[in-house]
Amino acid sequence: MKPDSLFRWSRRKLRWGRLVAGVSIAGLSFLGGARWGEDLLGWGEPSSAAHPPAKVTAPPAEPPHRETIQPAEFEHQSALILGGRQLVRYHPRTFVRMVAALHRSVPLIALVSGEPERRAAGKLLRQVGLPAEAVRFVDLPLDTMWARDYGPLFERQSGGRARVLDFTYRPAAPLPQRPLDDDVPSALARRLHLPVAAVPLDLEGGNLLTNGEGLCVTSLSVIEANKQRGLDVAGIARLLKEHLGVHKWLCFRPLADEPTKHADLFVTFAAPDAAVVGRCDAASDPENAAILDEAADMLARQRTSRGPMRVYRIPMPPRVNGFWRTYTNVVFANGTLVVPTFLGVDPAVQREALALYARLLPGWKIVPIRADTLAAQRGSLRCVTRNVPAFVSVAPLEREAVARATAADEIIVPRFR
Repeated sequence: MKPDSLFRWSRRKLRWGRLVAGVSIAGLSFLGGARWGEDLLGWGEPSSAAHPPAKVTAPPAEPPHRETIQPAEFEHQSALILGGRQLVRYHPRTFVRMVAALHRSVPLIALVSGEPERRAAGKLLRQVGLPAEAVRFVDLPLDTMWARDYGPLFERQSGGRARVLDFTYRPAAPLPQRPLDDDVPSALARRLHLPVAAVPLDLEGGNLLTNGEGLCVTSLSVIEANKQRGLDVAGIARLLKEHLGVHKWLCFRPLADEPTKHADLFVTFAAPDAAVVGRCDAASDPENAAILDEAADMLARQRTSRGPMRVYRIPMPPRVNGFWRTYTNVVFANGTLVVPTFLGVDPAVQREALALYARLLPGWKIVPIRADTLAAQRGSLRCVTRNVPAFVSVAPLEREAVARATAADEIIVPRFR
């Protein structure tokens, strides 16, 4: 659909009396030679003289090179980062199960805050018979385990050289600020011997998903979080395009009464042309059912290099004591997919969720892992991980881990695969 048609459709179909989904940098083509659209379309407050529809024009620009487009999580990775801190101390079973499920598929880098935490994590792994080389430990000062939100994103520059992107991590009130977590991207850049680019944008990784072809989704909270910077929708879009190769940005309403306002609580991509969107019971939760339907409808209207986006719905279990449970907060790891599961959910519902991923990812190993304790902390499995794309070498971290193990008079482990 062309940008002007999309705008007219939005005014006809969406009700302006509420904050509705939708920011898009409209492109006329995903790949190869075609000219890219320059309009950025947004939907927000009702149209009036004081509040016109948010339509601005970005300056002309060439389409992003393939090198700048942020890889999708289902693509090959060089490593997977695990957050430490609370994950090791308060969720030891989850930590051990994730390592057991993932270590044969992808090198694992666990961030730990101090030698006692590293030793505690190592002891947990030895107790269940996991090999010493299952995890490399990197000692960094940390506030929390939420590596998805504060961990680094990586940009592939011309010639294939990587650099670290350091977005601002500034949790919204009433959560306290987490300055140690905010420093992690720059600290890891130094350990990886990579240049770092500070991006003047508040962005939490749990609120960012891409399909590997320049389509990006977030929730509307990204716009709200950056008002204090004086950034409007067009300014945010320019930064996403410049650093992540985003040429189309879809901005969904966050789930009602969900505190993180992150899109990964209800959306994921399984392929460039395959999106998975949560589904809930309209009879018991009509507002969130409408939000999820709205997101699914927006995605279904997108085109990819393979044709129209295919949208698959996956059940969302009802909340328990206010805790959200989701089957989209998954971890992709080079042919292994880890899916959260929960106590007290109808087994048929969980089988439906696992069967959908098995159908969408033929040949992948689908591993269910209980995530109830993380859900009680307003997160899930993806929230404690950060993917490292294939173009990034983690060899410097490997050498550091081996040196630390030698200094501690421990077994020296084999090199990364």
